[in-house]
Amino acid sequence: MNELIKKITLKIAEFNIQIEIYQGENKFFRDSLLNIFNSYSTFFVKSNKNPDFIIKVKNTSMVDYILKKENKIEKYYKISAIFYPKKRTVIINHFTSQAEFEMILKEILSKYLLINSGFFMHGSASLLNKEALLFIGNPGSGKSTITKLIENKMRILADDIFIIRKINKKIFFFQTPFHEKNYQYNKYNCKYPIKCFFILKKNHQVKLYRLKNECKKLSYILDQLLIPHKNLNKNQLKIIKDLSQRINFYILHFSLEGQRIIEKIIHKLIS
Repeated sequence: MNELIKKITLKIAEFNIQIEIYQGENKFFRDSLLNIFNSYSTFFVKSNKNPDFIIKVKNTSMVDYILKKENKIEKYYKISAIFYPKKRTVIINHFTSQAEFEMILKEILSKYLLINSGFFMHGSASLLNKEALLFIGNPGSGKSTITKLIENKMRILADDIFIIRKINKKIFFFQTPFHEKNYQYNKYNCKYPIKCFFILKKNHQVKLYRLKNECKKLSYILDQLLIPHKNLNKNQLKIIKDLSQRINFYILHFSLEGQRIIEKIIHKLIS
């Protein structure tokens, strides 16, 4: 029952995560889990390199706990898995749900981003001229709304969560494979240069102005991080500072009726 039947490698933010599926006792649950993995097919790669981390799907009754931050509140979640950090391995069972798997995957990526100059952020993003436009703001500020408003001109890259990572002194945006609020758009294992940040505020009129205050820029970034501030290391703090100094930030007030105006403003702004 421990025969290896399939290997899959996911490439996410330049990390290779290998999934090893073992036969198990229940074909129905094994096939269901394979269907879950296949939903991430745009992140599949063929790689001969040693993986950064291995997820083994086997029969296991062991449990572990994951700390998750929701609305600035930290909670522990019980999952059917066991982590072996020194071996860069986690074992999960064939009954693992998609929500559990994504929680495990997020935990793995969080650990690697911590030591490899990166982090997760809440926000949405659109693609224009091969660069990422990032939209951040408080809950209900319109992060999902604005990407849908400009979808005809700018492809949606993210709807709820994305990865920022510094590689060879350059800072990039990465999509995640996770299911988000609006999953009707394509996701790939590509990296995109960051053009600018927009801090969103809903208003009856469309207004835009550049934010120059460094302290406010830092505050806006910190508010949207998935990692608790006390857990940030020096490299991550350096990236946050670099973002505030290298990338332009704009305050954008917008309304649902201002679609064409928003498109014109953004095009004019970055042309």
